[in-house]
Amino acid sequence: MFACFFESDAEIELTNSKFVFSLDLINLKNLNKISKYAIGGILTIAIIIRFLSIDFSKLDRYVITNYDGLGYYIYLPAIFIYNDITEYEWIGEIDEKYNVVGDDWMFQISKHQNGNYVTKYLGGIAIMQLPFFLAAHGYATLTDYPADGFSIPYQIALSFGPLVYFILILFLLRRILLRYYNDEATAVTLVLLFLASNAIEYIAIEAGHSHGYILLMYSLIVWLSIKWHQRPTAKVALGIGIVIGLATIMKPTELIIFLIPLLWNTHSKEASKEKWALIRKYKNHIALVCLGVFLGALPQVSYWMYVIDSPIHTVGSKWYFLNPYFRVIFGWEKGWFIYTPVTILFALGLFFMKGKPFQKSVIWFCLLNIWIVISWSVWRYGGSYSTRALVQSYPIFALALAGIITWILNTKFKALFYLLAVYLIVVNLFQIWQYREGILRHDEMNCTYYQAVYLDKNPTALDMSMLDGGERINFNSSSFKYYGNVVPKNSIESGEVFYSSKISGGEWLDIDLNLRSNKGFWKGFVVITMIDNQGEEIDLKKFRMFNNLTKSNKINRYHMQLKMPDDADKIEMRLGGGENVAAEIRSLVVKGCSK
Repeated sequence: MFACFFESDAEIELTNSKFVFSLDLINLKNLNKISKYAIGGILTIAIIIRFLSIDFSKLDRYVITNYDGLGYYIYLPAIFIYNDITEYEWIGEIDEKYNVVGDDWMFQISKHQNGNYVTKYLGGIAIMQLPFFLAAHGYATLTDYPADGFSIPYQIALSFGPLVYFILILFLLRRILLRYYNDEATAVTLVLLFLASNAIEYIAIEAGHSHGYILLMYSLIVWLSIKWHQRPTAKVALGIGIVIGLATIMKPTELIIFLIPLLWNTHSKEASKEKWALIRKYKNHIALVCLGVFLGALPQVSYWMYVIDSPIHTVGSKWYFLNPYFRVIFGWEKGWFIYTPVTILFALGLFFMKGKPFQKSVIWFCLLNIWIVISWSVWRYGGSYSTRALVQSYPIFALALAGIITWILNTKFKALFYLLAVYLIVVNLFQIWQYREGILRHDEMNCTYYQAVYLDKNPTALDMSMLDGGERINFNSSSFKYYGNVVPKNSIESGEVFYSSKISGGEWLDIDLNLRSNKGFWKGFVVITMIDNQGEEIDLKKFRMFNNLTKSNKINRYHMQLKMPDDADKIEMRLGGGENVAAEIRSLVVKGCSK
């Protein structure tokens, strides 16, 4: 299409150059409209989600610079406001006011053997946040807001930071994809990449995390790799190095980003020969790339030299490369393929890049990146929706995703695929809402509970019990027998048995409990113990008091259904969770039935 377009232009130019110029403008305006609309739609949805995720009636409690967010951001207030990057004497007062540490102990910094405090997190994200920090600091200084680095202007500015970079990412990715795929495939790729995956959660909502910022590094490395292989220049080589260095001081594992330019255009023997010939011709560019890496990493090295007198600092992460956690991809806790199934297409796309200059670089990078992510000892990656550690590399996966989408769009399954795409987007956006509402848990998910709440905006108390091993009677029974009720009890202490009854082994129990927690609500449990006829404990279930449906200092309903072991003879119920747990029982009904 493009060849014909330019050939006809050449012919027309011989007769009327002014007409050619006008025709060029008309054609360029009409080219690639679908992907432009796609970008507009994605940005509109992202901005709407960003605004909806902020409760403007409670802005005084809105904080994104907490937990990991504090670790990445702490450099900026420490340097520009408090002039203290070794003692952090100011953080106690800030935490008391804004609750930014987010835990009982400050894990974001630790005391070095030389007596100084050093941050656990690297400073690359802080560099990306700097423009938004400065804008917020200037505004706070000129208004009545505290210019302390953590008041409302700082939180709002930082919350929109990844969205600003996201605009650049979208336009850059669009230009990249249009080099190798048509407009329709490019548009669908961008929409699925960002709206059917967990990327939008970390771009438009959880902006304190690193992923939305590192996304730009991966988009830039692809663009610079294209530019260098198209026309090698010293400036581009230096830029490649700076991006690699800066990405590495965002997260050290991002160092593997170097595989993209290194293996670019090695998809065939002929291409590989041309590639290495090009490197030999411009071998001085290798030194420029190394210089760029040094310049990109220099801020972090300078910080370590100042604080701990060493250019390197180990943060203590552990990796199990020979025994990785495949549940990161396939597990029900927060598996990548489970909660964001569009990523299955990401993986399948690796087989649909034949003949593309990025074929080997994308395959080797993606495989190694996934292996690194699933090998980290903290495989749950804290609270997260799906596998958030892979989000930043989605611009690389986009090249593979576009490959399989191009193939599908040229088959008879095109219409069916569009229906699937809509379904994946709707499910993903709904699940993000569930995640924000606490229906999808940030951790501790399981298959039974996920099935119970799938696309459900109003889960029941029985659904909630499945978080902790509860079951569901999968048959209709009209012959329940009552094991008794419990009269209200005003004060039950942790460890005190408040219900005990003989039961029949192998039957189902339906337990309906209403209680109010007097203390220890956030860590308390309802403990159900199954005992055999010898008085030995044979099974135990613990159901948390706090879940998405329960509230502190309110009467809450807990509904559990359990299959009793065949040798069970008795059950006991008590409170658990430590000494500081107590509650009042308002009602309890226990029923049993057999299939």
